[in-house]
Order: sequence, then structure tokens, then C-alpha cells
Amino acid sequence: MAEKESSLTIRWAVIIGIVTVIFGGLFGGYTSNANRLTRLEAQYAFMVNAVSDLKASQARVETVVTEIRLEQQRRQVKEK
Repeated sequence: MAEKESSLTIRWAVIIGIVTVIFGGLFGGYTSNANRLTRLEAQYAFMVNAVSDLKASQARVETVVTEIRLEQQRRQVKEK
């Protein structure tokens, strides 16, 4: 005669299975959220770098325009 599993053993197996599923879901949510935050931080860093590069480019353009304007003024003074 084969031994029957006791109902206590089956209950514990079900409880352990449910707890495992809950912890697995929590872990999956945590890793998903962590990945989303990492992507958001990377996008933020990219935007900060892009704005910095844009400001540096604008400063260089302003310098060149100022030099061009000064050169035009020098030429106008020489023509007079």
C-alpha cells in the first residue's frame, strides 16, 4: 500500500509555492522599476550633455559673430 501525502504536507507545499510566486513577482517588479530608472537617468544625462554642448556651440558662434562684426567695423574705419 502506497503512502498517502498528508494534507499538512500538501498545504505547506501550496503555501511555499504561493510565497515563492509573490516574492518572484515583487522581484520582477523591482528589477523592472530599476531598469526603468536607469534608462531615465541615462536619458537625463544625455539631455544635460546635449544642453551643455549646445551652450558651448552657441558661445563659439557668438565669438565668431563678434569677431566678424569687429572686423567689419575696422574695415569701415579704414575706408573713411
